Amino acid sequence: MSKLVFWVLDVGQGSGNFLQVFDDKDKLVGSVLLDLGSERKKADAGFPSAEIVAGLLSDSGTLDLVVLSHSDSDHINLIPELLSYFTASELTINTVVYGGDYGRYQKRSGTNILDQLDTYMPVNSPDPLPPGFSAFFGNPKPAPNYTLGDLKLWILMANAAEPGQKKAKVALQAAYGTKRKAASDGYNVNTNSVVVLLAFRGFQFVVTGDATGTTLYQINRVVSASVKKAYLNAVAMLTLPHHGSATTTFDVRGGIDGEDNLTTFVDNITPYSLTGSADKVRTFKHPSAKVMEFFWAGIARGKPYWKDPTLGGRHFYTAYFTPDDKYDYADGKGKRFAWPSRPWWYSVQTESNIYTNMYVDQSDSGQQEIVLPPNSSARMVPDKPKPPRALGVAWTYTVTNVVTLTMQVNRPDYERMIAARGIVPTGWPHPDALGENRWVSLPSPDEPDEPDAAQAADARPTAAPPDPALPRHPAPTSRRPLPRLRALP
Repeated sequence: MSKLVFWVLDVGQGSGNFLQVFDDKDKLVGSVLLDLGSERKKADAGFPSAEIVAGLLSDSGTLDLVVLSHSDSDHINLIPELLSYFTASELTINTVVYGGDYGRYQKRSGTNILDQLDTYMPVNSPDPLPPGFSAFFGNPKPAPNYTLGDLKLWILMANAAEPGQKKAKVALQAAYGTKRKAASDGYNVNTNSVVVLLAFRGFQFVVTGDATGTTLYQINRVVSASVKKAYLNAVAMLTLPHHGSATTTFDVRGGIDGEDNLTTFVDNITPYSLTGSADKVRTFKHPSAKVMEFFWAGIARGKPYWKDPTLGGRHFYTAYFTPDDKYDYADGKGKRFAWPSRPWWYSVQTESNIYTNMYVDQSDSGQQEIVLPPNSSARMVPDKPKPPRALGVAWTYTVTNVVTLTMQVNRPDYERMIAARGIVPTGWPHPDALGENRWVSLPSPDEPDEPDAAQAADARPTAAPPDPALPRHPAPTSRRPLPRLRALP
């Protein structure tokens, strides 16, 4: 049967998502790139991820669709690195669409990213999306904006207007002028983010860029009950809006309550899993646990897509927690503890489908022996995990008639994990068998339930999928410099 492989790339503080569609004979149908940028960890994480995408494109030489959500550098600044692997005769890009203003895509180098992409487009040119555009405005049953084999893609929202404006065009002109000049306000640039809805074999993915509360408000306006039932009935994954920023997610221009607005958005999307692409940047505080908490009820359904073999049915994720959010917990004897003691990033354990590219913080303050969610009344202190773990990871969703998830970890981290454990978990490769690979695919050890396509909305993880096609020239070691790893026992 046909297959979708969806990479949530590890780019540090930034965003990069790459999709490949295969037919029922496992032949590549086409590829889609949704943003590619990195800040703070550009050399350690961003460049290797660009090389992964280049390797995956090297056989076909065709990139069918590029969607750039907006012009922030942490969503686009790896595009030149990706293109550097190819000449214009070696790579063909068929379609590019983007949010925001053309001029904003010109960065410090003096070269406009859109112009660079244009040199690889023999037929079309990069196409700006209209102000306040959604495929679902006034059309509850829209045809896909783009189709690639069994993959369908709709623009859920682009260049969102301010609430209270009757027409999106009026709002955009008010914000940017009649010539749509770039706004000086970074909030408006983020509000421009293109939010895409992808559907494949009964499952959906929603990729949000740096959507703000205003963007989510406009999405709520177009998601009617009929749209939700027909197009958002089995959302396998949602990328956290704006890397899980509490500052912008709860900020809705026009006097709308931010928490009520997010509650409505969560009810409209109700994803089975969340992904958060971010790093520890004190000025950003991404991803916010407070934002994640709004999704907890939905992502706690069923079994986790991925489990860490050393944590039983749990795995780690890393988020920014604050004492004001009152994430206190109880131990096995009912004694309650206030947590955390200070605002910071903490790695906590969960059985819910939360997956962050910063998997675990190995510092003494970062790794926590609590489970969150569930809520404080049920939270317990599990056995303290001892083996070192991967720091930065990529996640790969594979979709057929079921959804499976695989962790992609760089080889040095993996070798440390195996050395500390002293055994190779079932289904994981032996380090001696890795050959020249510098990335290692780690499936969940779960045994599957196998629902059919008609049960898509209640589907659970199945047995580990075949490893996604890795680059012909494997990527170098990604993410954290090795000295940041905790010393081995």
